[in-house]
Amino acid sequence: MKAAPGRWWKMVEVWKKSLQRQAEKAGRQAAM
Repeated sequence: MKAAPGRWWKMVEVWKKSLQRQAEKAGRQAAM
């Protein structure tokens, strides 16, 4: 299975962003 590198990188970027958002949310909840 070979996916287009560009598309794959976009997926990784979106995934990283969602992870960051989750971490931010968790951090805020822990700070409260």
